[in-house]
Amino acid sequence: MSMTTTGRLQVNTVRLEAFLQIYGLTREDLAKEVGFDRSYVSKVLGGKLLPSPNFLAALARALEKIAHERRLDSAHFLHTGP
Repeated sequence: MSMTTTGRLQVNTVRLEAFLQIYGLTREDLAKEVGFDRSYVSKVLGGKLLPSPNFLAALARALEKIAHERRLDSAHFLHTGP
């Protein structure tokens, strides 16, 4: 399993890449969401750069936002009435 670590915080890059694929996002999309340069995001995901605490905080917020928005989008298509 590929991980990059900053202090005690870790990024599971395999799972993060899977998250992007599931939600149809690119590294560039993720970079826009976290407010970091695409090059920085690619280096973190490629294991070439340890993520900063600020990046990890922004990443956590972005992933939660994306997942929440996508759940709401998919809920629109569920029929719960008679």
